[in-house]
Formats: sequence, structure tokens, C-alpha cells
Amino acid sequence: MDKFRYRVKHQKIAPFHFISQLDLSRLWSRAFRRAGLPVAYSQGFNPRPLLSFGPALPLGVESRAEYWDVFLYQELSPEEILMILNREVLSELKAEEANILPLSFPSISRSMKGVRYSYYFSQSIEEKAGLSPDMGIEEEKREVVGELFVVLFLFKEEKILYSPAKWAEILRKEWGESPVRIVKEEVLW
Repeated sequence: MDKFRYRVKHQKIAPFHFISQLDLSRLWSRAFRRAGLPVAYSQGFNPRPLLSFGPALPLGVESRAEYWDVFLYQELSPEEILMILNREVLSELKAEEANILPLSFPSISRSMKGVRYSYYFSQSIEEKAGLSPDMGIEEEKREVVGELFVVLFLFKEEKILYSPAKWAEILRKEWGESPVRIVKEEVLW
């Protein structure tokens, strides 16, 4: 039986940023089942949908760029997949993009070249000095968004999988303030 591989980008916005990766996996598996999509399953005694996620986010971190790969046994258009899936989930988990990939394409973790995170602070950090470059993490810009101050960091090289929550702890020690919100903005391929 032929299989078709799709990479789907979705968001994970509050209040769903407190859902664990395991619960998120169950949520999407059930959404596929409810939607009636032709998902391919593993073989064996306890078959599971062939669904694989990118690196897990720590609880409390929101994302506008979460990815998972799914194998279907019938070819569908990316637009059709998005329309069907988005009927089954709330807007805070909305699937935004789907692409068909070759079966031999590298996994999500192996394909990633960088990740951008926004750190939101309640006080002005404009006068705070920049951090000394930590191998693989660089500050890209600072801006004011409403009442909050936002710093955008790019995690690259071996720091792609570095925990954004650990980086928040470093910022608290350096700047004397913890971010009130962390958002994964983009994955660079």
C-alpha cells in the first residue's frame, strides 16, 4: 500500500501551551480519527497512527510554529488536509500549512537549522546591556509591543534544541527580570 508523507505546521497558543507533548499527540491522533483522514498505522499488536512531532516545547511556552509529520495511505491536497483538520480543533491549535514530502526526507529535528523565540517582559529592558554571545544564541532585535517589551532571539547550531525556559532563567539572572511570556515564532529550515 502506498504512503504519502505530509509535514503540517500548527500553532499552540494559550491556554493550550500548558498541554504536554504526550497529550498533544493524543489530541492530534483523535482529530485525525474524527476527521476520517486515511492515516497509515504502525504494524503489530497495538497499532498507532504514523505521526511524529518535532522537539517538544516546555510547558508554558507558546508556539506559532509547531510541526508534525503524518503518513497517509491516500494522497490528498494540502489545502484539503488543512480544511478537514481545522474543523476538528480549536483555533488556538489551528493547522496553518501542509506540505507533501518525499518518504525519505529527513525528520523534523534533523531538518531544523534555527529557531526564533520572542521573550516578552513587563518592564523596560531597553537600557539593559546585551548578553555576551552564547554559542548558537543571538539577540536579533528589541521592540515595544503595547505595554510589553519584546526581545527576539535566534537559537542556532547546537542550541536549536536548547530549552527556551533555561534561556529565560539566564535572562532573569543577567537582567533581573523574568519574561512573562515566551513564544516560538519560527523554525528555519
